[in-house]
Amino acid sequence: MRRYILLVVCLCLVSLLHAQNRLELVSPNGELKVSLNLSDKIYYSIIAVR
Repeated sequence: MRRYILLVVCLCLVSLLHAQNRLELVSPNGELKVSLNLSDKIYYSIIAVR
């Protein structure tokens, strides 16, 4: 079930990124930030702040 949810989230992100080259997601408490960048390849970074 967890893999299914992750797959659905990834597919949604890919569809969003098709319209734009960069996407940033931040957790509600601001401790986790995920950045996705589409160019010739897909680049991502995950930042955890304590």
